Parts: sequence; C-alpha cells; structure tokens
Amino acid sequence: MILAGILIACALLTVGFRSQFLIEVPNGFPMAESLRAGNDIVTLIQTLEPYVPSLHRNPENDQYAVALFVSPSDGSSRGNMIPIGKGFRSSELRLARVLGFDGSTVWSLLSRLEGVDPKTGRRVDAADLRAANPMLDETWEDPRRLTFDSRLHVATADYQRLFEVDPKTLKASPIVMEREVAKRPLSTRLENLMSVDARPSPTRWLALLSSKEAELHYKPKSWLQPNTRAENAKVMRRMYVGQLGPELAKGKRENRGITALTSDEYFNAAFIRSSPEAQPIRLSSPDGFLMAYTASSAYAATVMVARVTVEGQVIWKADTGLHRFLLKQILSDEAFPAFVGTSPPVPDKVSEPMLVIINTQTGNVLATSLWQ
Repeated sequence: MILAGILIACALLTVGFRSQFLIEVPNGFPMAESLRAGNDIVTLIQTLEPYVPSLHRNPENDQYAVALFVSPSDGSSRGNMIPIGKGFRSSELRLARVLGFDGSTVWSLLSRLEGVDPKTGRRVDAADLRAANPMLDETWEDPRRLTFDSRLHVATADYQRLFEVDPKTLKASPIVMEREVAKRPLSTRLENLMSVDARPSPTRWLALLSSKEAELHYKPKSWLQPNTRAENAKVMRRMYVGQLGPELAKGKRENRGITALTSDEYFNAAFIRSSPEAQPIRLSSPDGFLMAYTASSAYAATVMVARVTVEGQVIWKADTGLHRFLLKQILSDEAFPAFVGTSPPVPDKVSEPMLVIINTQTGNVLATSLWQ
C-alpha cells in the first residue's frame, strides 16, 4: 500500500509538472482552401495540440487537431467549429483538402476520408460507407481513387468502374466512368475569375481597359473573343462601351467601335465572374456588375470591390482589407461574394488570414478571422 501510494504521488507530481509547463496554442489556422457549402462557407482548421517544450523538440512529432470552421455565407454570425479529429501528424496533413459538398455532407481528405454535416455536425467516415455498402469490396481509404463532382465518387482498384455515393443513404451506385473528372484542377486561379468585358445585351459591350489596351487590341472591325480573361497589369483602367456586330463563330463578335463611358479610372480593374467559363456576375435592381480593383499602385494596397451599373455609375465601393498580392480565393455569389486572403503586413506581426463577405445590395463588409 505504501508503494502504491508513492507511485500515485509520483504520477500526480508528473502530471502537475507537465501541466505547469504545457504550451497551449490559442488559435488554429487554415490548412486548405475554403468552399461554399449551401448557405455556409467552410474551412479546414488545424490547431497544434498542447506540448511540453524541450531543448531538442522535433516538430515532426507534433500532433494537430483538425476541425471544420463553418461560417454563414451571408455573414449573419461569426461561425462555429466542428471537431473532426486529433492526433494528426503534420506529414499526414500536407495534402489535406476539402473535396466538395454534396448537399448534405462536406467531404474532406486528411490522412483519411472525413465527412461532416455542416448543419448538424454529424460525422461520416470510411466505416459508415463500408456499412452502407456491404456488397462493395472497397476500403474507401485510397485518396487516389476518390474524386468529387457534385457527389463523392470512388473508382475501383483497376479504375475500370466508378461509383457515386448518394448523399442521404451513403449507398454507392455505378455510373459511367468519366476520366476527365480526375484531371480537374484542385483550385481555380484568381486570374480566371477576372473578365475584361461584360455583355449587358446582345449588341452592347462593356469593357474595363487602359487607354493603351483599348488602342492596341480593340480597334473597330476587330473580333472579340467571348469570356476574355483580364490580365494582371499595373495600369489604370476605365469603363468603355461599344456595339457588337454579327457573330462569326464560337461566340466571336465584331467590334464596331468603343468609347470611354466614364473618366473614372481604377488600378488593375476587372469584372468578377463565378467560373472561368461564365459571364461576369450580373446584378439586378439596378442592372449591373461587380468590379474588383486595387486601391493603389502601392505594394501593400488592398483589394477593392465596387458595384457598377451598365451605364458606368458606381453604386458603392467596399474595401476588403485584404492584401492584393496575398488574395487567395474569390468565392463568387450574386448576393454575398466572399474573399479569402491575408491582411497587409504589419511590422513584427504575422499577417492574419481573413474571410471577407460583402453584401452586394448595401456594400457592407463583414470580416472574420481564420485564426480559429
């Protein structure tokens, strides 16, 4: 009994000693790109678990907790964290990403497949998928065979068959194999969401151009390509209006001449669109578009967003507060577009990752830290 008492006392002293010197990290940080999930925006957050400092500490032995940060896409609240798991090594999280949202579940790849219902917090994993598909000889653990295209897909080991998971029942059904699914990029380049022009009517054409761009590339009788991507350039641009002629082929239209619609200029301006193939986001009441530009030519300048009418009138301007060259994502939307990036650098401080949501009716901005 005396020996047992001594052992218990030593154990308590050890625990007390460790807890006294335990280092706790107050916030986690984003580990992959954010994603729209219905009426929410979700982000994977990893947080370093508490540890005892040592002279020869090996960061490879650190362990991380992972959670899903769920923020309402209308900015109505600051969001909440849904725990996913603990004890992950950094090497297990290097390729972590959110696969997609199927209407019920946000599917993510960590060191294993993880699913979370952003509304209820209910978790789904490989064991649940195996239980729902007892006749399918599938481990659900090979990330090379998991893809997403509005629903979760898994290919067989020989890549000859493809199964699609039903969001409600988790049952996997065979579908036609689409090899191009695996070739889709994991993310969309920001430049591909910036458009030179917008077409408010079949014959009317708007463009954000510098004087040099207008003179060199948009002369009368030239042919206009559809969905022209705006180049990242250190130039001041203004809005031009022009008339479109007949269609030649594949959406090409004749340019019958353009004139400056306004004298107002904006640094590196472009229209925002929802995808590389889409037309710029179209707003109504009043009819118009969203324009992104940089506040100034300074390196630490922030990203500005403005709502403009088809006549070139600016309804509102909003400063995202995000560093232009550290902007990582644009999550386009007609009502509440979101922007992910970091704030401009401050001496002796680490730039804070932010999620910024803008109300397109009012121009109001809600900024939420992604240090969670």
